[in-house]
Amino acid sequence: MASTSHSPATSVLEAKAPALSTSEAEDIAQRVFGIAASAHPLDSERDQNFRLCAEEGPDWVLKIANPAEDPAVLDFQTQALLHIARVDPDLGVPRVKTTLNGEHSHSIEGPDGRRFVTRVLSFLPGVLLAGVANSPVLRRNVGAATARLARALRGFFHPAARHDLLWDIMQASDLRERVPHIEDP
Repeated sequence: MASTSHSPATSVLEAKAPALSTSEAEDIAQRVFGIAASAHPLDSERDQNFRLCAEEGPDWVLKIANPAEDPAVLDFQTQALLHIARVDPDLGVPRVKTTLNGEHSHSIEGPDGRRFVTRVLSFLPGVLLAGVANSPVLRRNVGAATARLARALRGFFHPAARHDLLWDIMQASDLRERVPHIEDP
Protein backbone atom coordinates (compact mmCIF):
# COMPACT_ATOMS: atom_id res chain seq x y z
CA MET A 1 0.00 0.00 0.00
CA ALA A 2 1.29 3.43 -0.85
CA SER A 3 2.02 5.63 2.13
CA THR A 4 0.34 8.91 2.93
CA SER A 5 1.06 11.78 5.24
CA HIS A 6 -1.22 10.30 7.93
CA SER A 7 -1.35 12.42 11.06
CA PRO A 8 -2.94 10.70 14.06
CA ALA A 9 -3.52 14.12 15.66
CA THR A 10 -6.02 15.07 12.95
CA SER A 11 -9.17 13.01 12.58
CA VAL A 12 -10.66 12.29 9.18
CA LEU A 13 -13.71 14.32 10.23
CA GLU A 14 -11.53 17.35 10.95
CA ALA A 15 -9.04 17.16 8.09
CA LYS A 16 -9.83 19.04 4.91
CA ALA A 17 -11.18 16.62 2.30
CA PRO A 18 -9.40 16.31 -1.05
CA ALA A 19 -10.56 18.87 -3.62
CA LEU A 20 -9.38 17.72 -7.03
CA SER A 21 -11.07 18.90 -10.20
CA THR A 22 -12.91 16.62 -12.60
CA SER A 23 -10.10 17.06 -15.11
CA GLU A 24 -7.53 16.00 -12.48
CA ALA A 25 -9.68 12.96 -11.67
CA GLU A 26 -9.89 12.08 -15.38
CA ASP A 27 -6.10 12.38 -15.67
CA ILE A 28 -5.54 10.06 -12.68
CA ALA A 29 -8.03 7.55 -14.10
CA GLN A 30 -6.26 7.50 -17.46
CA ARG A 31 -2.62 7.79 -16.39
CA VAL A 32 -2.69 5.55 -13.31
CA PHE A 33 -5.55 3.10 -13.91
CA GLY A 34 -5.80 3.09 -17.72
CA ILE A 35 -9.43 4.24 -17.77
CA ALA A 36 -10.48 6.78 -20.41
CA ALA A 37 -13.59 8.31 -18.83
CA SER A 38 -15.45 11.45 -17.91
CA ALA A 39 -15.48 12.11 -14.15
CA HIS A 40 -18.61 13.11 -12.25
CA PRO A 41 -18.43 14.06 -8.54
CA LEU A 42 -20.17 11.83 -5.99
CA ASP A 43 -21.11 12.77 -2.43
CA SER A 44 -18.69 11.75 0.30
CA GLU A 45 -18.40 12.33 4.01
CA ARG A 46 -14.65 12.88 4.19
CA ASP A 47 -13.02 11.68 0.97
CA GLN A 48 -13.55 12.69 -2.64
CA ASN A 49 -15.18 10.29 -5.06
CA PHE A 50 -15.91 10.45 -8.78
CA ARG A 51 -18.04 8.23 -10.97
CA LEU A 52 -15.93 7.44 -14.00
CA CYS A 53 -18.18 7.04 -17.05
CA ALA A 54 -15.86 5.04 -19.27
CA GLU A 55 -15.65 5.63 -23.01
CA GLU A 56 -15.53 1.83 -23.38
CA GLY A 57 -16.44 -0.84 -20.84
CA PRO A 58 -17.96 -0.54 -17.39
CA ASP A 59 -18.16 2.52 -15.18
CA TRP A 60 -15.88 2.86 -12.17
CA VAL A 61 -15.53 4.91 -8.97
CA LEU A 62 -12.31 6.82 -8.32
CA LYS A 63 -11.80 7.15 -4.57
CA ILE A 64 -9.41 9.81 -3.30
CA ALA A 65 -8.84 9.20 0.40
CA ASN A 66 -8.72 11.88 3.04
CA PRO A 67 -5.03 12.37 3.93
CA ALA A 68 -5.82 11.85 7.64
CA GLU A 69 -7.18 8.35 6.96
CA ASP A 70 -5.00 5.63 8.40
CA PRO A 71 -3.37 3.75 5.48
CA ALA A 72 -3.99 0.50 7.37
CA VAL A 73 -7.76 1.19 7.27
CA LEU A 74 -7.61 1.71 3.50
CA ASP A 75 -5.69 -1.55 3.15
CA PHE A 76 -8.29 -3.29 5.35
CA GLN A 77 -11.10 -2.07 3.07
CA THR A 78 -9.26 -3.21 -0.05
CA GLN A 79 -8.28 -6.59 1.39
CA ALA A 80 -11.87 -7.23 2.55
CA LEU A 81 -13.17 -6.59 -0.99
CA LEU A 82 -10.49 -8.85 -2.47
CA HIS A 83 -11.39 -11.59 0.02
CA ILE A 84 -15.09 -11.34 -0.85
CA ALA A 85 -14.26 -11.54 -4.57
CA ARG A 86 -12.38 -14.81 -3.96
CA VAL A 87 -14.95 -16.38 -1.62
CA ASP A 88 -18.22 -15.28 -3.29
CA PRO A 89 -17.48 -13.85 -6.75
CA ASP A 90 -21.19 -13.30 -7.49
CA LEU A 91 -21.86 -11.18 -4.40
CA GLY A 92 -22.83 -7.65 -5.41
CA VAL A 93 -20.02 -5.64 -3.86
CA PRO A 94 -17.51 -3.38 -5.63
CA ARG A 95 -14.48 -5.01 -7.22
CA VAL A 96 -10.99 -3.54 -6.91
CA LYS A 97 -9.30 -2.38 -10.11
CA THR A 98 -5.52 -2.42 -10.09
CA THR A 99 -3.30 0.32 -11.40
CA LEU A 100 -1.41 -0.12 -14.65
CA ASN A 101 1.47 -1.34 -12.44
CA GLY A 102 -0.72 -4.01 -10.81
CA GLU A 103 -1.11 -2.25 -7.45
CA HIS A 104 -4.37 -1.84 -5.53
CA SER A 105 -3.78 1.85 -4.82
CA HIS A 106 -1.61 4.74 -5.87
CA SER A 107 -0.39 7.78 -3.94
CA ILE A 108 -0.64 11.16 -5.65
CA GLU A 109 0.27 14.71 -4.74
CA GLY A 110 -2.72 17.02 -4.84
CA PRO A 111 -2.72 20.63 -6.03
CA ASP A 112 -2.32 21.79 -2.40
CA GLY A 113 0.81 19.66 -1.85
CA ARG A 114 -0.89 17.04 0.34
CA ARG A 115 -0.59 13.35 -0.60
CA PHE A 116 -3.66 11.25 -1.25
CA VAL A 117 -4.18 7.52 -1.75
CA THR A 118 -6.30 6.82 -4.82
CA ARG A 119 -8.17 3.61 -5.53
CA VAL A 120 -10.66 2.53 -8.19
CA LEU A 121 -13.64 0.28 -7.54
CA SER A 122 -16.32 -0.99 -9.88
CA PHE A 123 -19.47 1.15 -10.03
CA LEU A 124 -22.60 -0.60 -8.78
CA PRO A 125 -25.76 0.89 -10.28
CA GLY A 126 -28.84 0.98 -8.11
CA VAL A 127 -31.11 3.00 -5.88
CA LEU A 128 -30.21 4.24 -2.41
CA LEU A 129 -32.05 2.39 0.35
CA ALA A 130 -33.45 5.70 1.60
CA GLY A 131 -35.24 6.13 -1.75
CA VAL A 132 -37.10 2.80 -1.57
CA ALA A 133 -40.40 2.11 0.21
CA ASN A 134 -39.92 -0.05 3.28
CA SER A 135 -41.59 -3.45 2.93
CA PRO A 136 -41.26 -7.01 4.20
CA VAL A 137 -39.67 -8.02 0.87
CA LEU A 138 -37.12 -5.20 1.15
CA ARG A 139 -36.25 -6.15 4.73
CA ARG A 140 -35.91 -9.82 3.73
CA ASN A 141 -33.64 -8.91 0.79
CA VAL A 142 -31.46 -6.65 2.96
CA GLY A 143 -31.23 -9.40 5.58
CA ALA A 144 -30.30 -12.01 2.97
CA ALA A 145 -27.63 -9.75 1.44
CA THR A 146 -26.23 -8.94 4.89
CA ALA A 147 -26.09 -12.63 5.80
CA ARG A 148 -24.36 -13.48 2.53
CA LEU A 149 -21.82 -10.70 3.12
CA ALA A 150 -21.18 -11.95 6.67
CA ARG A 151 -20.69 -15.47 5.33
CA ALA A 152 -18.24 -14.23 2.68
CA LEU A 153 -16.20 -12.47 5.36
CA ARG A 154 -15.93 -15.54 7.60
CA GLY A 155 -12.29 -16.32 8.16
CA PHE A 156 -11.14 -12.86 7.06
CA PHE A 157 -8.79 -11.07 9.44
CA HIS A 158 -6.96 -7.78 9.16
CA PRO A 159 -5.13 -5.89 11.95
CA ALA A 160 -7.08 -2.69 11.18
CA ALA A 161 -10.50 -4.38 11.35
CA ARG A 162 -11.09 -3.03 14.85
CA HIS A 163 -10.48 0.63 14.00
CA ASP A 164 -12.71 3.28 15.58
CA LEU A 165 -15.78 4.38 13.62
CA LEU A 166 -17.46 7.43 15.15
CA TRP A 167 -20.81 6.47 13.65
CA ASP A 168 -20.67 3.10 15.43
CA ILE A 169 -23.33 3.20 18.17
CA MET A 170 -20.70 1.83 20.58
CA GLN A 171 -18.75 5.08 20.02
CA ALA A 172 -21.73 7.39 20.67
CA SER A 173 -20.25 8.86 23.87
CA ASP A 174 -17.21 10.02 21.86
CA LEU A 175 -19.54 12.22 19.79
CA ARG A 176 -20.81 14.22 22.79
CA GLU A 177 -18.34 17.06 22.10
CA ARG A 178 -19.85 17.44 18.62
CA VAL A 179 -23.47 17.90 19.81
CA PRO A 180 -23.27 21.74 19.58
CA HIS A 181 -22.85 21.35 15.81
CA ILE A 182 -26.40 19.97 15.53
CA GLU A 183 -28.54 22.99 14.70
CA ASP A 184 -32.00 21.38 14.81
CA PRO A 185 -32.75 20.05 18.32
